[in-house]
Amino acid sequence: MKISKLTDTEGTDSMRQAASGLLVRGYHQSRASRLPPCISTSKIPFNLEEIPNATSVQNWPHLQHLASQFISAQKAASLELGLLIGNNLPHVFISRQEISRKDHEPFARLTDLGWILMGDATNSAHSYNSCAHTIQSGTIVNLAVQQPTTRKCISFKIKTETPDFPNTDKFEQQILKVHSSDFQTNHADEIKTMSIDDLKFLNIMKEQIHKDKQGYITMPLPFKAKPLSIDTKTTAMHRFHLLEKKFKKDAIYKLQYHEFMSDIITKGEAVLATDDTTNSWYIPHFGVFYPRKPDRIRVVFDCAAKVGGVSLNDFLLQGPDHMNDLQGILLRFRLNPVAIMGDIERMFHQLKVKPEHQDYLRFIWYDCDGNLATFKMTVHLFGARSSPACATYGLRFLADQYNSLLSGHSASHQFVHHNFYVDDGLTSVFNEAEAVSLIHDTRELCAAGQLRLHKIASNSREMMSQLPRSECARAIASLDLSCDPLPQERSLGILWDTEKDNFTFHHDTATKPDTRRGVLSTVASIFDPLGFLSPYILIGKNILQDMCRSSASWDDPLTRDFLSLWKEWKASIPDLTNISIQRCYQPTDFGAIFKAELHHFCDASTRGYGEVSYLRLVNNCNI
Repeated sequence: MKISKLTDTEGTDSMRQAASGLLVRGYHQSRASRLPPCISTSKIPFNLEEIPNATSVQNWPHLQHLASQFISAQKAASLELGLLIGNNLPHVFISRQEISRKDHEPFARLTDLGWILMGDATNSAHSYNSCAHTIQSGTIVNLAVQQPTTRKCISFKIKTETPDFPNTDKFEQQILKVHSSDFQTNHADEIKTMSIDDLKFLNIMKEQIHKDKQGYITMPLPFKAKPLSIDTKTTAMHRFHLLEKKFKKDAIYKLQYHEFMSDIITKGEAVLATDDTTNSWYIPHFGVFYPRKPDRIRVVFDCAAKVGGVSLNDFLLQGPDHMNDLQGILLRFRLNPVAIMGDIERMFHQLKVKPEHQDYLRFIWYDCDGNLATFKMTVHLFGARSSPACATYGLRFLADQYNSLLSGHSASHQFVHHNFYVDDGLTSVFNEAEAVSLIHDTRELCAAGQLRLHKIASNSREMMSQLPRSECARAIASLDLSCDPLPQERSLGILWDTEKDNFTFHHDTATKPDTRRGVLSTVASIFDPLGFLSPYILIGKNILQDMCRSSASWDDPLTRDFLSLWKEWKASIPDLTNISIQRCYQPTDFGAIFKAELHHFCDASTRGYGEVSYLRLVNNCNI
């Protein structure tokens, strides 16, 4: 174990030490885990009354047999907290066994550190939710901390959640999110731990996913518990009558809504529910317009609508976070000379729900005679919390099947697994021949599951000329590829000029009041996943910081000084259209890259930090 002394920013002794090389294991366990560097502190705040002990565990019949795994009440009363473990050691919280809770009672979980108790263990009317502590209530274990020659048994509390900001309102939390957006701590190669619910989701999918007779991928609704048998139809009917009132006020809204519903019924994505069953759930629905597609409506099924305090989403598993890292996809999109993007048409609606679960997706609509009738969806929904994870799982299931047919040598398999963000795929390859082959194979892969890869765009005219025009992006389909300039395409928050092979920017700022709330909303609305606009956004953030230091409330008009700075910053937003960033830095006909180097230079001030990077590529011509 290595001990080192820490000093504060002024260079004086802070009386703190850093210890590295510690191993920690459960007192009754054999598995040991290496701790990250630990920082000493004079005091760790915690509440002794919240610590579960053998006596408090015995108060719960379903946990009584675990009493011997917890310290005695007498020892707990004199306990000293010796070590606090945070979320940077996530694997020690993976559950090896779990004693399920009943209703709102606490439950026990066996981890590599031993048994822990989750929830309020006091068995009293006092709820742990009323405690304003950042350390989670009722999580205590006995551990052995190992040094090279000694072993000491200590008891301590484990921090299992990132502290929220209990004394801030939602706008202050949004400020914290805006100002920390430059600091991304997630990395593509990080191992994402999974909860018990995540493992349950994967087991359900693995056991029940299949292709139906028409070749569609069919999956269950991943329930974590069977939905309650309650009257959801009354709420759905009430919401539908409100929808009808909106139809009377907005003829265009009504027309597009009816067209959408007629389309999904014609395609068999919604069918009449002809029988009554208690195992059902009625879902309200509403229409939304996307700002960039004001002529198209999308009907969203409100699976979060509460009835009796619960919604359908409360019974659905969200599934593990297997989404590809957005920045990783965009960086790989910049890697090679020939770039490709495309998406899967109406992806959620091409993934079927198994028949036994379709009655949980009931809704109210008009039948062919114009009378109110009960329909049920046969596909996964926009609005269901499980749908994104189901879509990702289904697409990768299809890719794995296709890959096995080719003995594991499919480039499209890698494309789907690593460069798709839900239904949007972006990648880059070395030459046109590779691009043609990849798109051909990926379209074939998707077609094997009745999916359609379309809206394909590329900076390569040769590649686009070999595709059916129906599969090209809408702006490309009508072009003469021999002479017409290629258009701009948008995907995953970026605007790509395919003709110049550059990234460009266009931001439509909605009119917001000149208040602190309006400033926050405007700054937060600029989506810049690769950080190209950080120097510009920093100025807006600094203005917001200065406002937060003042005594102005959220809705007070800006003072003269702030108003002048703010209007000057807003007036420059249209100038973002003049910025152009080269997508790929590899020169044309550069050849195979032998070595790539990144050289970084940075500096900081009290207002922000700056960094510039230089990319050096070396080919094999002079080696």
